[in-house]
Amino acid sequence: VEGCLRIKQEIEASGKLPVTGFISNANVIDETRVDTIYHGYDMTMELAKAADLPLVFVTAPEHLVPELDPERFGCPVLPITRNLVPPWKK
Repeated sequence: VEGCLRIKQEIEASGKLPVTGFISNANVIDETRVDTIYHGYDMTMELAKAADLPLVFVTAPEHLVPELDPERFGCPVLPITRNLVPPWKK
């Protein structure tokens, strides 16, 4: 958490804009599982509390959204889809 807070400060200083919230984007493409999303949410929530900022939403691969428990999150879930396909997947 401390490292993330330092990076937040660096981003704010270089961009001259404040960070106003966090997004939990625990996406490791084909390796993403439901527990990956939950773990990422928990980590981002810890960061949000430490920074006294809201966790605005959670991203999740569209195909995993039906498997998620929306009651576990205190924010909306944004489904994401892959737009670029690596050459080895074609």
